Amino acid sequence: MLKNTNEIGKYKIISILLILIFMNISIIPTVSNAAQYYQEVRSGIEAFPESYKEKLRELSKEHPNWSFDAYYTGIDWSTAVTNQIGPHTNPKSRVPNSSDASWKCSCGFTKDGFACASEQIIKYYMDPRNFLTDTNIFQFSEMSFNKNVHTLNTVKSIVKGTFLEQYAQDIYDASEQSGISPFSIRAKIIQEVTKPGSGGKEGTDSVSGKYPGYEGYYNFFNYGANDTGNPIVNALEYAKSKGWNTPRKAIIEGAKLMGSSYVNAGQNTAYFYKFDVVGKKILQAGQTQIVDTSMLFTHQYMTNIVDPYSQSITLYNMYAKNNVLDSNINFIIPVYNNMPGGSDKPSGVTGDVYYVDVQDALILRSAPSKTASKVGSLSRGDKVEMLQRNCAQADGYEWDKIKTAKGTICYAASMYLKKDGESQPTPTDPQNKVLKDDNTKEVKAQPKTTVKNLKDQLGNGVTSIKNKNGQDLNDNDLIGTGAKVVISGNEYTVIKLGDVNGDGKVSSVDYVWIEDHIMGDDEIKGAGIKGADVNKDGRISSLDYVLIEEYIMEGSSINL
Repeated sequence: MLKNTNEIGKYKIISILLILIFMNISIIPTVSNAAQYYQEVRSGIEAFPESYKEKLRELSKEHPNWSFDAYYTGIDWSTAVTNQIGPHTNPKSRVPNSSDASWKCSCGFTKDGFACASEQIIKYYMDPRNFLTDTNIFQFSEMSFNKNVHTLNTVKSIVKGTFLEQYAQDIYDASEQSGISPFSIRAKIIQEVTKPGSGGKEGTDSVSGKYPGYEGYYNFFNYGANDTGNPIVNALEYAKSKGWNTPRKAIIEGAKLMGSSYVNAGQNTAYFYKFDVVGKKILQAGQTQIVDTSMLFTHQYMTNIVDPYSQSITLYNMYAKNNVLDSNINFIIPVYNNMPGGSDKPSGVTGDVYYVDVQDALILRSAPSKTASKVGSLSRGDKVEMLQRNCAQADGYEWDKIKTAKGTICYAASMYLKKDGESQPTPTDPQNKVLKDDNTKEVKAQPKTTVKNLKDQLGNGVTSIKNKNGQDLNDNDLIGTGAKVVISGNEYTVIKLGDVNGDGKVSSVDYVWIEDHIMGDDEIKGAGIKGADVNKDGRISSLDYVLIEEYIMEGSSINL
């Protein structure tokens, strides 16, 4: 029994202190030091920041069935980049050893043919705005199965001529069971286990079933093939632990694992496979979630910083070759907080710097002439050191003497090298002419011909213009091989020289079609046969391939 008020006061104070202590004990464990990020997906071009919109609008004009979702990660740009660097003893982001020195980190790490990536090249490949082209945007394509687009016949087509041809049914079943697009499955397998130099016709020992000590085991997705030790052994040890003792089991179970581990866990694009900047579930447009640092930056399929870019080209070519490029495709594109105005590709070039401004790539020559031997090529945006501007004139071009980032001294066409603020010369041939042939009922067209160009040159007799799928075209649309034009009551078929797949563009996809046709891997049919006959000699040959390549890479003319 308490005798006085002083003792009562002491016990009250002690009780209050104990309560506060217990309260703190119960609260402290729930407090996390991890940063939290509010993530949201918004649909439509207008949902993106201004720096994205112009390129997306151009893509939407060319592909009206495409849709775009903005994935607001809530992550600060600098934080995202920092978390892709990792320790120099085991870097999260790497580049091939053959890359330019400016792509490599100064730490000097190299292993298994890869070097630690520099911060600047990480920024370049992480910045989505660098890849909003009709080809490279496919690294953001949603990896989901669509039964209206992805049929068994489609799968047979995309694996024809590769070592996967015998597994078409397995890949289709894997796609259906995993919920992943067969295009994505095919692209991932080809990326992971194609034998170097085989052109996709032969797989590595990971899928042979004959590797010593691991006979009868298969790993089509290279699960477990980490960068420590022997990657083949690591992959097959993983396959053995999973019981993947038939190709079918390895393909289906591997795809299901890819679906559950990545796609269905929120990482549902090739970009998100490499860059883990999303939460653990797939968000649909209008949905939100809160994630913290512990859920990010670690669950990444590969270390190669270039992988999403490489996959985008493979995916684009598969969609284009199977005539589903203009189907309903959704792209999920990340947005970061406090993004810079841009992220340039590092080059290490000093002196008087120019950059490449061509559609795909620029061929480099040993001398200032189109007949000189090729010494390499540069991609759009690559930088060079200008040694001598307009040093020679040959084959209808002005030529520059340049030095590449790798130190190669060579020559390139002046019109495709541009300095900041310098206006670009206009080719003398606009490449938009047409020629009507009343005997064959064909209209031959040059690569840049639009509907308006065709109308202007053929006159008022034109009453209808539809693309190869029977859809009406607008004046600004490129007209493609296989389109139908009604002129004074007569129907003509459009043959755009160099446009083999009928999308209206002359691109790398077209010469891939020609290459496959020549090699016997795939046959060009219909109007595409004449579109592929660029030199008009009545057959499809390697010369047609070269003419398309030179048009794309050097801006050479394709004549009617």
